[in-house]
Amino acid sequence: MKKPSQMIYTQDDVPPLAVVVLNGVQHVGLIAINLVYPLLLFRLTEAPLPQIANLLAIGMLVLGIGTFIQVLRLGPVGSGYMLPSTFTATYFAPSLLAA
Repeated sequence: MKKPSQMIYTQDDVPPLAVVVLNGVQHVGLIAINLVYPLLLFRLTEAPLPQIANLLAIGMLVLGIGTFIQVLRLGPVGSGYMLPSTFTATYFAPSLLAA
């Protein structure tokens, strides 16, 4: 099967390490923007700063594990694609009400 001219990498191609690392840094930058949601909630509840830092660190760790599970194909779990887990605004309003 011939690769289309507009595609750089196909599904089975492995990009160079520099491309993979830069792609990872880009994803982390995009995901980090969404850290504002839990940060706003923690500040609203007047949580102490060290506790906020610990909760954000734990949240980032859990999101990283979720992303690895999604990337790896562990039986029926995971797609094999880079689908990063992230905090979302979907739960922001209910969380504000709960806080």
